[in-house]
Order: sequence, then structure tokens, then C-alpha cells
Amino acid sequence: MPPTFDYAKKVVQSAENWGYDTTLIAELYLNDIKGTDTDALEAWSTAAALAAVTEKIEIMSAVHPVFHNPAVTAKMAANIDHISDGRFTLNIVSGWWAEEAKQYGGEFTEHDERYDRTAEFLEILKGLWEEETFSYNGKFYQIENTQLSPKPVQRPNPVLYAGGESEKGKQVISSLCDAYILHGHTVEEAREKIAGMKERREKTGKEPFKSIGMAAYVIYRDTEEEAQAELERITTVKDTSGYAGFKDFTSKSQLEQQIQCPQMTFSFDYSNDTPFIAGRNDFI
Repeated sequence: MPPTFDYAKKVVQSAENWGYDTTLIAELYLNDIKGTDTDALEAWSTAAALAAVTEKIEIMSAVHPVFHNPAVTAKMAANIDHISDGRFTLNIVSGWWAEEAKQYGGEFTEHDERYDRTAEFLEILKGLWEEETFSYNGKFYQIENTQLSPKPVQRPNPVLYAGGESEKGKQVISSLCDAYILHGHTVEEAREKIAGMKERREKTGKEPFKSIGMAAYVIYRDTEEEAQAELERITTVKDTSGYAGFKDFTSKSQLEQQIQCPQMTFSFDYSNDTPFIAGRNDFI
């Protein structure tokens, strides 16, 4: 999978034709899978370009507050929302990769403080999208009598997605975001987490989450043996230049479970000649 705009365009247009609802563009200034010395697309310029060459699919871009001015981000998001005619959404990521932040000038602080920054970031986004003139005086950001026009197509705001497992993360998501995303889990684990987040959301007095999603994948191969071999390959993280941010993700994110543990396995045999499918929900 080449990290090029031509390939991203091909994928998103194919997904749109096949009926997919949403595509996520990860915001990574360094390539955390193939190695930091390999190419990586910038997320927001890519999102704007993809919005211009699609018609139906939702374009979701991740955003790391440690790298962004929230007022400028609100302006950019509103602009891409107009380019897409109301199809632009954001995945809010408080950050985990210290080395990337160091290289690109992001202020990478302790876990809870990163979520405090995210809360201010979100309050400014929403304030600028909803109010004619908005001022804010926080610990991390200050703006005064700021006007943002045009407002986003989506009212009151583009959908804000976020995932998190820490207590601080759940507080911020339940009070300031619109949709919740889980890592891969068993059915029982997912049921418990979803119920807990719905209860938190209800206590805030806000409307229910617009959607709740969970990470999952399917491996499709001609035989069970080939499927299991691929499963082993993609879930084995070695100490190489690939998975460059993996150690930071496991050590600087307050995950509720060990990330290396398999959460679910499944396989199906449909007929004598139909290929096997095997897969597993994981955090990777």
C-alpha cells in the first residue's frame, strides 16, 4: 500500500462505490508502521483533496491538539466541511507518540494534562462554530473576540469522534464529543464499556452519542492455514523501525487491558470450495 495521494484517492473512491459510509485519515507526521524514514501523507491537506474528489462518503480526519492552534483548526474544518458539502468529521486524538511530538514541535505533556489540553481545544472548536464572536481564556489557549465565517455546513458542528480508556479520557469524551470509538473487545467487554459510556453521557445531560464504533478486521485467505499465518504476521510486533510508535502507545496510553492479548477469534467454513475466513479483534 503506497503512501501516495493517488493510492488514497483510489481507495476512497472505491470504498464510496462499494457503499462504505466513512473513511478515516490518520494524522501521523511520521510513518509508525513502515518506519520513520519512509513516506507519510499529511492528513488535513489529504482530507481536503479527497473531499473534492468524492460525493457521498464521510471524510474523517484525525487531529492531535498538541500540534494545532484550535482557532485555525476550526477554520480549516469549516472550510473542508464546505468543500465536502457537509461530509467532514474529526477524530480527536490526545496523543501518545512522544518522539513524533519532539520532532514536529508538539508539546507532549503527561497523560492527564494532554486530555486537559484536548478539553480546551474542543471547547474552542465548538464555541467558534456555534457563536458569532467567541473569546476563551484557558491554561493552554487564549483567543479574544474571534469571528469564524462561514460556519460549518453541519450544525451545530461536524461530528467529533474520540476513543479512550482512561478515566480522564472518558470524562472528556462523554462531555465534549459526539461519538465513541472502542478498541477491539469480546462481546461482553464491549457491552460493559458501551453501557458505562452511555451512563456517563446521560449524566452530562447531553443527547445520546450519535454513534459508537469498535475496531475490528477480517482476514480472507484460500485456506485456514494461510489465514492463521497472516494473523500471526500482522499481530507480531518486532523491535524494528516499523511500528515506531508502538512502545509509546502501550506505555503512554492508560489502556484497561494488555494490548498484546487476543480478544476474540473466529473462523468460518462455508463450503468445500469456499475460502476460509479467520480473524481477531485486537488493539493493533
